[in-house]
Amino acid sequence: AGQGAFSCVMDFCTQELGNHAHGSNISAGEGRLTAAGLGGTPQIVAPGCYDLVDIVGWQAVPDKWAEHPLHAHNRLISSVVLNDEERRLVARAHAAQLATARGPVAIILPAQGLGEWDREGADLHDKQGLAAFMDEMHACMPDTVEVHDIDCHINDPAFADKALEIFDRWVAAGLVPMGTGSG
Repeated sequence: AGQGAFSCVMDFCTQELGNHAHGSNISAGEGRLTAAGLGGTPQIVAPGCYDLVDIVGWQAVPDKWAEHPLHAHNRLISSVVLNDEERRLVARAHAAQLATARGPVAIILPAQGLGEWDREGADLHDKQGLAAFMDEMHACMPDTVEVHDIDCHINDPAFADKALEIFDRWVAAGLVPMGTGSG
């Protein structure tokens, strides 16, 4: 994305941004969620798994996270479940990174959750935590970002439909360059 190799970037799981913001040793670095935008490449984003921070699963849980619930993702990675204020920090990190974009940006915010484990009835469902995150996203998102609130879960067909609707609109408007191919 940083080399301009894509016509459009769809990024629907930005968990590494939260990892970095909270000092996890599993981090994509300070440039997470900026490469496409700095190059002017259009981006359609959803903050999937915003509520978790990854830690190395076979190591002792750092003191910072000792009182937090853990979700064992697999034998290599455990995920710390964030509290409301920590989720707000992740929202602010999204806004700060997306504010650097030089091209079109849309963020999709599914009101029913952003990870398979946070669906209503699932182990990590936290209606209050999701509301805190969404409120902060709305409060700090720059005006240059299209915000799309939708009443579904990120893993529902309505989410994919919304992402494709945005993409198709951008293609029709000439914001997403479409090559003719040679093939």
